[in-house]
Amino acid sequence: MICSFKKIKDDEENVAKLAIQHFGSIEKYTEEMKYNLEHFSEIMDKEWNEDAEKNRRSIRSAVRKTNSQFGLRCILSQNTGNRL
Repeated sequence: MICSFKKIKDDEENVAKLAIQHFGSIEKYTEEMKYNLEHFSEIMDKEWNEDAEKNRRSIRSAVRKTNSQFGLRCILSQNTGNRL
């Protein structure tokens, strides 16, 4: 049991160090976290929409690439009379 308390304490110290490095102070970190919690739904909707748009772009790109490769195969097979 002591080992898990030590681990939690170590994690707290690491989080505090990172918060100070990134935000400048624990107070600024706390304010940012408070804001994020108050606006959690909005932030998640925005993140989800951005991720969905990235996925749509990736899918469109993959489809275009596949279509162009398929079209090239069709043209080549027509020109050579063979199936590729």
